[in-house]
Amino acid sequence: MSEKGGQKRRQEGGGGGAAGKKSKYFQANSKATLPVGSRGVLVSCIGGKEQYAAKDSIRILTEYYERLKGSADPAAPDTSAKPADISSAIADEVAELQSNKGKLFVYHRVNVFGLIYIGFQTPDVHPTPSEVVQAAAQDVLKTKQCLSKVCMRFMPIEGVCYAGLEDISKLGKKVLAEHFPTGEDVSQTTFGVLYEHRASDLLKRMDVINTMVDCVPQPPYKVELNNPKKTILVEVMKATAAISVVEDYKLLGKLNLRELSMIGDDAGAKGKSTGSKPPDTEASVDATKAISAELAQSASSGPTEAASSVPQNTSIIASEAQET
Repeated sequence: MSEKGGQKRRQEGGGGGAAGKKSKYFQANSKATLPVGSRGVLVSCIGGKEQYAAKDSIRILTEYYERLKGSADPAAPDTSAKPADISSAIADEVAELQSNKGKLFVYHRVNVFGLIYIGFQTPDVHPTPSEVVQAAAQDVLKTKQCLSKVCMRFMPIEGVCYAGLEDISKLGKKVLAEHFPTGEDVSQTTFGVLYEHRASDLLKRMDVINTMVDCVPQPPYKVELNNPKKTILVEVMKATAAISVVEDYKLLGKLNLRELSMIGDDAGAKGKSTGSKPPDTEASVDATKAISAELAQSASSGPTEAASSVPQNTSIIASEAQET
């Protein structure tokens, strides 16, 4: 009876040991997911570096948000009033980190390895998460400068709802109305739907894609599978779904800023991987082959003629070819 009771406590994470407390801790946080009704950016990063990636992501998003907002001279933090002692300074810093009041961006844990979520708390609708991420991607594509060592893909999120087809349809109509307006002056453009899911198998892929396609008026808009002008991103994670719209998704490297900074810089590496020999090595090898042929031909005519027909720099060229 006691053994069964002990097994039950261990399965439920009970007991007074460290293993039981750790199991209970992770079970409590396993439900962390995207906040419903929020908007922000889902960032993939190096596993185990989520905390560092959160700071890096907030720095990048703040920079490009202020660029788009037009605040060329953002207000500097007030450092005039400093605490008298170290304990007060530490307490103030901890209180500032715990408080989200006045912050533009807030880090949310989603408890998925190598994934973080930065929520937008900006007072204005614009610039949107899609606009901020696209501005960063276009800048990286132009400058080839890597913005972070640990952050990779920045996926904007313009709305979050529960992972149900009805909820996704309602949110999709709301989000897509701005990106796919109707009217006589609307120009025709192409669009596609990209569906991804993490830690969830609640929905079928084609059901989600068809639901999003039904939210877009056709015509004037047309579905394009290969390279659409606008891409509707649908991310289902655990029990929530996120939607956003991005232009030139493939041209911007699928919003992977790290890989986008390396486009065009790997030509040298590709050249080395082809197995082609450098020009000077090929020339030395050809010269060695020519000398060997000449030696073989002159050997048949006699030792004196063979010695006179060999160039004086034969040993030098052969040694160079061996070194290369």
